[in-house]
This record gives sequence, structure tokens and C-alpha cells, in this order.
Amino acid sequence: MHGFLLIDKESGITSAEVIRRIKRALNRKNGQVKIGHAGTLDPDATGLLMILFGHATRLQDEVMGGVKEYQGVIKLGAQTDTDDCSGEIVARSRGVIDESRYREIEQLLRETFRGQIMQRPPVYSAIKVDGERSYARAREGEIVELEPRPVVIHDSEFSFIDSGRIQYRIRCGSGTYIRGIARDSGPIFGEHSCAESIRRTESGGFSVKGALPSAELTTESIEAAVRPFTELLTQWPRATLSAADEALIRNGDQRPLLPFRQEPKMAFFSESGGVFALAERDEERGLRLRCVL
Repeated sequence: MHGFLLIDKESGITSAEVIRRIKRALNRKNGQVKIGHAGTLDPDATGLLMILFGHATRLQDEVMGGVKEYQGVIKLGAQTDTDDCSGEIVARSRGVIDESRYREIEQLLRETFRGQIMQRPPVYSAIKVDGERSYARAREGEIVELEPRPVVIHDSEFSFIDSGRIQYRIRCGSGTYIRGIARDSGPIFGEHSCAESIRRTESGGFSVKGALPSAELTTESIEAAVRPFTELLTQWPRATLSAADEALIRNGDQRPLLPFRQEPKMAFFSESGGVFALAERDEERGLRLRCVL
């Protein structure tokens, strides 16, 4: 099985549990299937999970690095240890904004969360601290200090729902924590805040619309929803090579790549129509094989 699956994750389960369900459903019929993912979601978050199978796992880093879009609600009046409403409240504020300030604050948030910013990851995150996950240390009662790191916000929109809640839409790069944006929003205008809801609507150019609900995972539904590996290569220049050149590449010979040496990356297809090799440009040596499938 080589391809990928778009899942609409429900709230209350971990991304790891979704992957376990898929493995159980597939392994009963297909044996051991190689599975990866293109970015997890918090248990309370909903939306798009991209699951990769077989050859598609070779593109895991590239797919994870794509633009993601999130929508949801920021709640004012409380700061929590997890930066969302599921955590313990550690500080409170009034949490009520006068309607006359709505436009001013919405504009302030748009200007603050734009371009490259420095963001401190949530303590309850999977980032490793001295070899141990940050969330594991936090659960043990340890005070964890994570250093701010650069993230990229491509676009953001904020609008008040009512005096204590703000709706958002954020398009961002890899490594951005939406809980961190929710936590950092309120203090900009004198309030505490946290994430009330988070939903990932897009990732790597794919939308949650039409994705398979995580509550409906069966062997039949998964197999019917798997999309071909080649859909992940729509942005890759491609070329069809002769059977002789394919044989050379499969034996590690780089000569068939020479006509394409100035390309940043290439997907090579056999005469039968299937992709058989991926190559990326090395600044010193030109186009080089990344993997032969």
C-alpha cells in the first residue's frame, strides 16, 4: 500500500490512537503496513490528519513542512498550564472586553501575529528536554522552561464573537503552536487567554473537506479513501525515462540525471507510468538521487 489518507480527527482522542486504529484495520488484511504522519493534533483539537503509507512516508518531512491552516476560538479571562481550556487555571483576569475596543484589538492581533515571530512552545508539548518529552516532565510537577523559537505566520484573521471570545483563522508554517498564539493573545491588551477550540482545516495543500471521519475507520472505508502517492508530487517537475535509463538509476548510476541537473527536484517515471525515483539538487553536485522506490 503506497499512498496517503486524509482523516478528520474528532475531539477527545490522540493522533496516536487514530494511527493505532488504522494499523489494526489494515494489518488484519494487508500484513504490516508502513505508516507515518504529517503532523499530529492535540487530543482536544479536531481536523485534518494526513496519514502516509509505504512510499509516501519518504515525503514525510516535506509534507509536514507545508502551510497549515487552523480555525477556532480564543477564550479570555484565564491562563492555564496547558494553554487551552482543558488545563488547570493558573491566573485569571476580567475576561470582558467593551465592544468599542473590538476593532482596535482585532487589528492589533493581526499586526502582532504576522510574518516571522518568536514563540515560546507550550510546556505541555512533545519537545524534548534533555532527552525527555516536555509534557512528561510537566506532568511530574517539574518546572519546565522552553526557549522561544522562530515560527512563520503567513496570514491571520481575528474577530470577536462576544465580549469574552475571539474567533481566529491562522495560516502558518511548521512548528507553530496555536495554543501558544491563544496564550499570547490576551496579554497584548491586558487579559489572560487560552485556546477554547482548535481545528486544522488545511495542511500541505490538502483540505479537511471530504476527509474520512476518525469515528468511521474500518478496513473497507480506509482502503476506499486512500489517495495515490503521486498526488503528493504535484509540485515536483517530472520526466519519463526509458527502460535503459531506469535500469541505470536502479543500479545507482547518476548519469540519466545530468540533463536535469539544474532542477531543484525531480520525480522520474517509468515508461509504464509509475514513479520510480525522486531526486533533489545538491548545491555542490547538482541533482542527486534522493530515493529509488
